[in-house]
Amino acid sequence: MLFSLIHLEKRMNALVVVDVQDDAPQGLPGAIKQHIETQRPELVIFTVFGEGAVHPLLAPYATESQVFQKRQFSAFRAPGFLRALKKQGITKLWVCGLDTEACVYATAIDGIAEGFDVHVLTSLCASRHGRVVHEKACDLITQLWKKPH
Repeated sequence: MLFSLIHLEKRMNALVVVDVQDDAPQGLPGAIKQHIETQRPELVIFTVFGEGAVHPLLAPYATESQVFQKRQFSAFRAPGFLRALKKQGITKLWVCGLDTEACVYATAIDGIAEGFDVHVLTSLCASRHGRVVHEKACDLITQLWKKPH
C-alpha cells in the first residue's frame, strides 16, 4: 500500500531552464547550476533551441526526458512540453534562462495562459542582446504580473 501512495504523489513545482546552451553569456550557466544545487527544485526541465544541447555545466541535471527541443520562442511550443508538465502534476513554474525579452518572456506568458502559477527568476536570466535589453525585459515582466524573483 505504501507503494501506491508514493506512486500517486505528484510534483507541484518545476524549474524551467530556457535555452541555456553553449553560447550562453558567461556566468549564467554557473549561476543556474548553483541555484539547482542550493534550492533543489522538485523537477528541472530544459529547453534547447533548434539542434542545440544543454550547456555542459547543466548537462548533468538534464535527462533525456527533461530536455525539450523547440523551434519557436515559447517552451510551450516544444512537442510534449505541456503534456510532460501535466503528467508530473506541475502547477507552479519558476522560469529562467535566455533570452529574457524573447523565449523566457514567451514561456512565462504562455504558462500563465495555460493556467500555471508562473514566476520569472530574473536574476537567472540574460539576453544575448546585452544588459540593457535584459533590464528592459525585467521591467516589463515586473509591470505585467509582479512576479519576478
